[in-house]
Amino acid sequence: MVFLLSDKENKTNNLIMESFKSENSYFKNGKDRGVSVVSVNNSVKIQGDKGIVIVTGSINKFKKQEIPSGFLGVCTENDKNALKLFKKNKLSVITCGTGSKNTLSISSITENDMLLCLQRSVKDINGDIVEPCEIKADKTKDLFCLLATVAVMLYYKIAPNFCDGIIL
Repeated sequence: MVFLLSDKENKTNNLIMESFKSENSYFKNGKDRGVSVVSVNNSVKIQGDKGIVIVTGSINKFKKQEIPSGFLGVCTENDKNALKLFKKNKLSVITCGTGSKNTLSISSITENDMLLCLQRSVKDINGDIVEPCEIKADKTKDLFCLLATVAVMLYYKIAPNFCDGIIL
């Protein structure tokens, strides 16, 4: 289960949701990959042992949000509120952005595509280690959506080569 947290609906939520629903989505490509996505605009009871929480905007309404410790947090590198929320709930975190300190970043960009870089090891849904690697993806206007989607793919063990051609 993937939860998108933001105080209000936003373009980022819609783009990430669409990447899971689209006919061309690599999450539906020929078979159900068991990934459900929920956009949440108010504090809710998050149940389950494992999943992902992606912060896509302001989360003032979520200051007291409880998240099971088996979940993974995903946010931009400079989202202090998201990082505080994840730390309070003792979550592992994947930060996404262009900086060298991010867990998931960009290593190169060409006219048509880019190489994304997982810069340090992370654990997938089964607790197995995903080693640092590069993942080819189509160039996109919304980098965070792409990086967050790739974080979900890595967590749910959807092969990185499924990123080839992803369009957000």
